[in-house]
Amino acid sequence: MITLLLRRTTGIVGMILLSACMCLAFDGDKGGELNRALDEIKITARLIDARAAAAATIHGQLRAQAEALSAEIQQERLRRSAATFQQALQVDRIRYDLLVLQQVMGYLVQLDDRTAYLRTAAHTLNVYRDQIRDDRLMLQALNDVDSSGLLRQLGEAVDEYRRQCSAALLKAQTAYGPRELEILWNGLVKGH
Repeated sequence: MITLLLRRTTGIVGMILLSACMCLAFDGDKGGELNRALDEIKITARLIDARAAAAATIHGQLRAQAEALSAEIQQERLRRSAATFQQALQVDRIRYDLLVLQQVMGYLVQLDDRTAYLRTAAHTLNVYRDQIRDDRLMLQALNDVDSSGLLRQLGEAVDEYRRQCSAALLKAQTAYGPRELEILWNGLVKGH
């Protein structure tokens, strides 16, 4: 039983000391890695923002072109009295505008998909940035913790426990004096 208690105490002390040492060693390497990762995120986020802004500009231009083509198709349809699709295809200007409008609409769908992708990418980077910032705060907290007091108290406790574990379980009492013997006798006689 005493041996088991001694092993557990030693194991706990070892784990605490190992954890403290690992945290100190961990901070040096991981802190730099996390800072580099934040730099990468910052650069990539700027690239994503630039691409999203370019996509928004092109989207606006294509949207304006689609509206202009639609207006031109409507004007030409009214001017040529094209009531059906087959009649509209017989008018070269309408057929050409429809083909261009179809291509513009395809580009708009592609830009919408690309913009959605860029929004998702930006959101994902923000999540990673938040996780890295949290990790950096945890590392900083571990650095800021002064564990010397805890380790000193732990060392004192371990020393005390080891002394107690290595001490004899029983030790002989000094001989009782006459007064203590009389009290013991009286207790026996009275049935205590």
